[in-house]
Amino acid sequence: MNPSTTPTGADAPPPSGADYSDAFAGIDAIVGDGLGAPDAAPAPAPTPAPVAPPPPSAPEPAPGPAPTAKSNPDDLLNLDRFTQKQEPVEKPKVEDAPKRTEKTDPSSLKQFREQYEMTKKERDDLANKIQELERAKADGTRKEIEEATKALKGEMDAIRARAEELDTEVRYLNYTRSNEYKEKYETPLRNAWKSALDDIDGIRVTEEDGTERDVSHEDIMAILNVPTAKAAIIAQEMFGAAAPELMAHRRRILELTQARDASIKEWKEKGAQREVEKSKQLEGRQSRSRELFDSSIKDYETRHAQLFAKEDGDEDGNKLLDEGDQLIRIAMRGEGVDADLGYDDKVDLITKAQAQVALRARAYGRERLRNIKLQQRIAELEKKVGKVRASEPGQGGGVAESGRSAPKNPEDAIDEIQGSGW
Repeated sequence: MNPSTTPTGADAPPPSGADYSDAFAGIDAIVGDGLGAPDAAPAPAPTPAPVAPPPPSAPEPAPGPAPTAKSNPDDLLNLDRFTQKQEPVEKPKVEDAPKRTEKTDPSSLKQFREQYEMTKKERDDLANKIQELERAKADGTRKEIEEATKALKGEMDAIRARAEELDTEVRYLNYTRSNEYKEKYETPLRNAWKSALDDIDGIRVTEEDGTERDVSHEDIMAILNVPTAKAAIIAQEMFGAAAPELMAHRRRILELTQARDASIKEWKEKGAQREVEKSKQLEGRQSRSRELFDSSIKDYETRHAQLFAKEDGDEDGNKLLDEGDQLIRIAMRGEGVDADLGYDDKVDLITKAQAQVALRARAYGRERLRNIKLQQRIAELEKKVGKVRASEPGQGGGVAESGRSAPKNPEDAIDEIQGSGW
């Protein structure tokens, strides 16, 4: 028997060799909660609640095997009662928990709830803000992609339109340099020649002197540059059974060549006609520009004759106007230039004339302003002289000369003032 499960004191069994039947008869009345597990160190245990004694059981048979922690049907003596069971510790239920006697501060609870609601609102606002930022980012990215795609498409359309415009211009100037010529005529004709050369590969012909050689492209050229009937005879003599195939290649090459030559001729005629039309349009524009130029000058001469029109008796001024007209013809129209001058000299002369016109146009406003100010100054001086003349003392007893005429200009008035003895 394990010493830790042996009763002590008054309940101890009799000495060895005594009769144990009486002891076993009251074993059911023994409470085993205070007994430790085998080989377990002694430890204080909580005071157990009173437990009702189990009903008396029938006498047990003789002792059997050693007791185990769990109930064993073979344990006839029911010794597992002496083993303390390790029951899982259960948390006390809410209703079993002792009620708090202290009261909760209502103001603290209210503040806690307000803080909780505020924090919850801040959390929701932050979540909404994050969603808005994510949507804005997605929308911004999508918008940037759409704008970039639209801009790229616009650039591609502009490049494509420019390429088509240039290709059209090339067709008029030199059709053989255009993309249309290469796609419709050059590439198919090259493929037809390649197919014909592939078909004659390996064929050998016999010359008049009995020597043999491989067929070349020159042999195909020989049947291309002669009428069809003669080409058929040459092909039969040279290629034998392969003559029909070579004649078919000949027909295809000739068709493509004729279509190519006709297209080149057509676009040459179109280009020449286009140049004539462009020359007419240019001449019409130039004629309209000249008419507008001349009519504008005449209009200014009429409305501002004191500035641009010639005056009778003013030979020096009229000569300057003629020189200005000659400068304008050279600068604006290239007229009046010596025909014996070289091209570079003509360009230099016209450029200098244009610079002179630009300088005169630049200085015109300032000189016109100066002229107006001088005229205003003269008018002020004439007014002052008139006042002085009107205030002169008369001759012969102080009687004013009522019949005296006013001076014609400021110089005459000054002379009169000096002659009166001032």
